[in-house]
Amino acid sequence: MILIEPGIWFLFVKAYYSPTADRLLLLRDANIHLEKNRQYFRICYELGYYNSLKYTELSQKLDEIGNMNGGWIRSLKT
Repeated sequence: MILIEPGIWFLFVKAYYSPTADRLLLLRDANIHLEKNRQYFRICYELGYYNSLKYTELSQKLDEIGNMNGGWIRSLKT
């Protein structure tokens, strides 16, 4: 299980149920939170809280969430 800010999930749920005009702003906010989490995980890895295998697993999962968020953002721009 990946531990990220609860606020990100809230933004995704809120974007899902919001009017289309509001979704883009919410998803961009979620993208900022994802980037913060990437930085937190990198810092924790550098401090020795994670080994390289765990860090790789966490970063791949965050990248997957970011790719899905980016796809949603691109779909709203068309």
